[in-house]
Amino acid sequence: MLEVIAQMGVLIGAGIVLRRLRPGGRDPELLRRGLTDIVYYLLLPALVLGALWRTELGWDSARIAWLAAAGVLVALWLAGAGCRLCRVAAPTRGALMLAAAFPNVTYLGLPVLEATFGPWSRGVAIQYDLFACTPLLLTLGILIARKHGTVSAADSVGVGRALLQVPALWAAALAVTMNLTNVPVPSMVESLLHLLGNAVPPLMLIALGLGLRWLGTAPRQL
Repeated sequence: MLEVIAQMGVLIGAGIVLRRLRPGGRDPELLRRGLTDIVYYLLLPALVLGALWRTELGWDSARIAWLAAAGVLVALWLAGAGCRLCRVAAPTRGALMLAAAFPNVTYLGLPVLEATFGPWSRGVAIQYDLFACTPLLLTLGILIARKHGTVSAADSVGVGRALLQVPALWAAALAVTMNLTNVPVPSMVESLLHLLGNAVPPLMLIALGLGLRWLGTAPRQL
């Protein structure tokens, strides 16, 4: 596991270096958005489809979703209570609540889980994320952002519309349907989905490094 974490650190560091060096004079933000768009619209749905199509679904799936939702809700409450005690301003409080409660399960957690427990844990991570965390983020998370932020409800994306615009959720619905109806996975399709899905964590870790930047003074950052 430590070796995997070290590799993840190297990939994040590569993103930081790319941001500093700007190879070819490219804007690092444009490069980061290009990587995240490829992952969001193509690679992540392939990862979800490949994982959930073959994963055993049942009561364990309900338990995974329940535990994920409970963890998010408890973390939201604790972060909100802590920020109120410290008298943190509303926009900062909202940002801290969202950052504290919603995990980066797929991009950061998946490589560690697979290295620790084996390939079967990929399906667990996907269920943890898409059966609870992502729906809560795009419903309750949006409401929290509206309450603490400066964008009016009329100017922001609707909750239902936000859910319908997530390609990974459509891929999850298709995968669950295929899984429950016992549709076999063609070997060529399985290999292709595996190839595409394996590219998700490294590209997103590089994109994470590309997005890191220091703002303000060093003591404030710490």
